[in-house]
Amino acid sequence: MKTEKKAENDKKKQTERKWTNNKFVRGRWFPLLGFIFLLVIVIVVVGLFGFRITYAPEMENSWDAISAVAAWVSVIVAALSAGASFAAIWTAIRVPQKIADRQDKIALFEKRYKCYIAIQTLLVCGKQISKDGKTPLDIQKYMMMYFGAPDDYSFEYAQVKYQMILKQNEIIIISGEFLFSGFKAEPIQEISRAATELFVLVSAFPDGANRKPLPQYVIKCRDEYCNLCNQYMDKYIELMERELQLSLK
Repeated sequence: MKTEKKAENDKKKQTERKWTNNKFVRGRWFPLLGFIFLLVIVIVVVGLFGFRITYAPEMENSWDAISAVAAWVSVIVAALSAGASFAAIWTAIRVPQKIADRQDKIALFEKRYKCYIAIQTLLVCGKQISKDGKTPLDIQKYMMMYFGAPDDYSFEYAQVKYQMILKQNEIIIISGEFLFSGFKAEPIQEISRAATELFVLVSAFPDGANRKPLPQYVIKCRDEYCNLCNQYMDKYIELMERELQLSLK
């Protein structure tokens, strides 16, 4: 439990650190510091070529030296102008591309979010069961909480209903292959299979029997489902949430 909280806190701190760095780069101070840094480099380079600021009215002006400095300054100014032009062209290309990417995200957001919620429902149910699923009744409560109660079905058809619900949920989840980059349907299908097997087993326990500790074969099925959920959360959820973000970066 402490390890999970520590991992969550580390993730939050890492996300906040990335956001702070991005905010600094996009803010007003980063360009100013970049300009000051470039100015210092120019002053150092000019100083290496012998340029000094002095006040000596008795000295004669060396026009050859002045011409040499002027030539180097013109080279530096030309280089800076070329760099500024390149930066302006790059910005002109990148900004419309970012706007277009954001428009694509907005267009796909509803479908992506629907798929994301379907996956999260399956995963969060598994996470809750891993913490508190000690009896069939505990698991049945979470089944009803996340996937609905079979009130309109007699008890003998509860298993069929949960199989239908999970299969419909799986159809929505598989659409993620066309919505998220790097999305793989096989791991989540494996989770759906394990959840279906667990829900079918647990639905078979009538009132009274569902308050007793889980049999060993149900524990094995529960642990498989919960472990698959934890693995998927650690590997894929953060990537999906990143693609769901609509902010320009």
